[in-house]
Amino acid sequence: MINQRIQKCKDKPDVLDDELVKYMMAVLMTEANEMEKELKFHHLRLKRFEVLLEEKLEKVFPEMLKTFPKTLPIIRSVASEKFISWWERGISDQEDIEKRVVLSVELELAITPTDKQKMMEIQRKMFKFLDKCAPRTVLKSKSCADLQLPLFVEILRCRLSAQNERALRAYLAITILGVDPQSVGTIEKEANYAESVRDAIKELVKMVKRKQREEMPSFIPELPRTEALIESLQMITEFAFLTLSPNMRGIVNGMVTSVLERCQRYETRLKEFTIGQEEKERDRWDVQFILDTLLRHLSKSEMQTAYIENFKKIITRAADLFPCETKYMRKFTEVHSGSTLKNMQLGIILTNRNKKIMESRLERFDLELERKQMMNSLSTMFSSMRLSASIGKSSNQRSVYNKYLEEARNLHDPAVWRLAIKAAARVGTSCLEKDAYIRAIGQCPWSLNIHLDYIEGMGPSSQDGQQTVLGKTMCYLLEIGDSMPHITFVEEEETLDTYLEVAMKAPRVE
Repeated sequence: MINQRIQKCKDKPDVLDDELVKYMMAVLMTEANEMEKELKFHHLRLKRFEVLLEEKLEKVFPEMLKTFPKTLPIIRSVASEKFISWWERGISDQEDIEKRVVLSVELELAITPTDKQKMMEIQRKMFKFLDKCAPRTVLKSKSCADLQLPLFVEILRCRLSAQNERALRAYLAITILGVDPQSVGTIEKEANYAESVRDAIKELVKMVKRKQREEMPSFIPELPRTEALIESLQMITEFAFLTLSPNMRGIVNGMVTSVLERCQRYETRLKEFTIGQEEKERDRWDVQFILDTLLRHLSKSEMQTAYIENFKKIITRAADLFPCETKYMRKFTEVHSGSTLKNMQLGIILTNRNKKIMESRLERFDLELERKQMMNSLSTMFSSMRLSASIGKSSNQRSVYNKYLEEARNLHDPAVWRLAIKAAARVGTSCLEKDAYIRAIGQCPWSLNIHLDYIEGMGPSSQDGQQTVLGKTMCYLLEIGDSMPHITFVEEEETLDTYLEVAMKAPRVE
């Protein structure tokens, strides 16, 4: 698809094609997600970023990057954002592991000085790399469309500086006020230092909103628009100077209220049939970016302790608004689990959600309803696993398996059945694993991975059993292959373009 799009657009190399950018983003995110499964974040190395950017992208699509030079800084910026999120998680995991080592003397998990040194090295190198993506510039001098990528990169720089509050304040003063780096120390001593930065960012927000209304610019797809970026930068500024304010709780409450109101506006716009699907998708990117910025700060241990009610409001709203997003449902589950009482409360919440889904199912079939139910089930399974880990007894593995089995029987999904079979294996009873396998193939006989998982679990000593299972698997697959087509293939490119155009213009049913 990318090669076909390159041929279509190569006559206009200076024009940034939205479809081409979306394809590139999809490839990048797919590769990044595959790499993420193998990462040990507390042992993160810069080499991973080089592999993601160079081997996975720049070497795979050299013609595209040469023909369309404007795509290179975009891809570099998005790859940087993904890697910085890994770096942030690595810092968090290191702190968490060090606490566990102190509490339980788990020396095999100890963080070495080399690990911490590598994290600092990543921070320095990423600062230099971001300068290649978008050099530092005066924000007021650009049009709204030209501000999108520089603002995105500025927020990434702020995230790299967030570990040191004073360094973040100094960076914001340089970026927003245009202060000379050499004179930052002098400005910090001024009494109205924090207010000056706040006033300046408020003026920038007003300027960007005015420009966006006047210019009606075209933005880079799959990235938040300039207005959402400047609002996120304003939020970062408020958190950076929060400890210098006499009314800390009032400022946090104001930010939470503002984000909740924006979520409500987004939900209202989703129901407007006069707004196109593409515009709604851009709204979604904006809201999620603002939510992520706020949650990133409220998720810090000291902030979460002090503002736990605000954190619950935001994460509950995010999970309600985007119930199929794993990152929100995971945090939502973490907040509402960890003890028997919390798990019971979470069960009540998810049961009420599933009731609404079942009522909607009676009226129509909607794939998103199925995804919502699956996320609710995964949330239940995750909470039971966390409860078992907090208790720390091997006998709890059986209760975890029972919960997994219950959810798998309700969902009829092979991926969930595979999790249930693995949970049965952890109990350590072979007959239990066989029972889970029999139940799984009873509901999903066409799933090759379920059969292969079971064969792998048998080990080399059970060759007769392996051959029996393989024979049954081939029979199932041959029967399905003859009678059940799984997908309709569209071969003509013009027909495919028509399908995409109709899908983009169709109103989204909630």
